[in-house]
Amino acid sequence: MSIAECDELLKRYLDVCNQALVLNGERFPFKQILGAAQRSEKGRKIELWISDTPPTHSYVMSIDQGRIVAAPHGECADCQCDRRWTVSREYLQEVATHPDVYIGNPAKINWEWMYNTRR
Repeated sequence: MSIAECDELLKRYLDVCNQALVLNGERFPFKQILGAAQRSEKGRKIELWISDTPPTHSYVMSIDQGRIVAAPHGECADCQCDRRWTVSREYLQEVATHPDVYIGNPAKINWEWMYNTRR
């Protein structure tokens, strides 16, 4: 998988996550769970590795103005990420390919990166 393909896949995945947040942001229990996660993660940077991708390429994810955003890790000047999250390419493809399933039920999305404290 090329870097451009990784970039596009991650963009599509984040679009699904952000739509799920917007469309379910007022539903119980998502409002409480996601609201708490967003407040606790505001300003934190999470380094994201996608399995089966070039080993020198990773991303940095964060929450900015209520949206999950990501950029190539190389653009994160002197970054001191708070933690690392490794996710499979297959999982990202599943979410990106079936957005309605995950937007309709955000509990199916892996939000581990929001609360996992392992580095």
